[in-house]
Amino acid sequence: MSNAEDSSTPDSIPEALAANAEQIEIVLDSEGRPRGVTEGINYDFQVYQKAVKGNLELLRHDCEQVCSVRAVRGDEEYSSGETYFIGAKEEPAAEVERLAKMIFDFHARNSIGVDLNKSGAEWWTQVIDANDDIGAHFDRDYTLEEDEGVNIHPHLGTVTYLTDIGAPTFVVELRASTISGQDSCGAGFAEKAIVSFPREGNHLCFDGRFLHCAPADLLPLEEDAGRSEEPRKRKNKSKRISFLVNVWLNYIPSHAERFPSERLNQLKTPSGSVTVTPVQDMSIERVSCRTEDSELRLGFVEASRRMELKAHVPKLVLKDSQSILLSFEEGACELKAGELVEQESSEQDSVISEEDEDSNKSSFGRDGQGEARAQDI
Repeated sequence: MSNAEDSSTPDSIPEALAANAEQIEIVLDSEGRPRGVTEGINYDFQVYQKAVKGNLELLRHDCEQVCSVRAVRGDEEYSSGETYFIGAKEEPAAEVERLAKMIFDFHARNSIGVDLNKSGAEWWTQVIDANDDIGAHFDRDYTLEEDEGVNIHPHLGTVTYLTDIGAPTFVVELRASTISGQDSCGAGFAEKAIVSFPREGNHLCFDGRFLHCAPADLLPLEEDAGRSEEPRKRKNKSKRISFLVNVWLNYIPSHAERFPSERLNQLKTPSGSVTVTPVQDMSIERVSCRTEDSELRLGFVEASRRMELKAHVPKLVLKDSQSILLSFEEGACELKAGELVEQESSEQDSVISEEDEDSNKSSFGRDGQGEARAQDI
């Protein structure tokens, strides 16, 4: 990894954050990313089979522990941060931090122009019921967006699946406006997307600017649920567990903080017991989507404006597939901006359970409604 380190730049996250706060201007490149990275980052949709191996049973335990810390609402000491961050030059204190760094190192290994003092991995975990949705959202520096009205996104977003069940990740090539609150809020037509179904150890990577979610409407139907008058039946009742890492280069998000040292004793995965050996899956199925295909509708809130994504997707994506690249013909995938709403959800992860589903039905079964400022899937 070639980098552009400045010896005068502080090594610790707090000092680097202070430097960010003192800097009035945030310089972005022509693509809206933090400036400086000239080449070596793959922004294409990427899927790696069995990329993470080792003691996954204990890793799943630790993911549940991490998620429970994030879920605390009454304890101010642990409710201020919804995700965690480890700098590129910091030493991991637990295997979950080591895993986050290994994922960061893999995706940044060929990058040129990276300042390691101002780069790192934002990470968190998701443990949700198999039938739950995660609302559509853009990852970003949420604190900066709230305080300054500017959207800065990670260079890359990644999802590592630790179970085989639950809704697939759906990533659409749509970007939010750089200035938050503009009328369009990223509205427009998309040409491409990916649907990635959870498979233990598999790893998905995508451009960190893109809209993404995990809609349960894309779950496979059970073979015996053939009658249209019967409700959709979905497989398994266990948990969907995933490990999420955003790759930040030349910028540390304002909300960055390490995992609480007081909670390290709750984590059980031994150091060095998990490995990352990605081999890219080059045989991903490709599907063309037309306006006459079934319509998936997803609602969410972006910058206090109600949004609706309409994507026409053939029902063949409901089979037990691993990953599918979608190409949309003109008009087959569109994000529309609606009216302003009074208050946007303050949750970093917007999980929509079956009990909370909107009563309106789409051609896939329902709207994946969620006022999401979700942090990932």
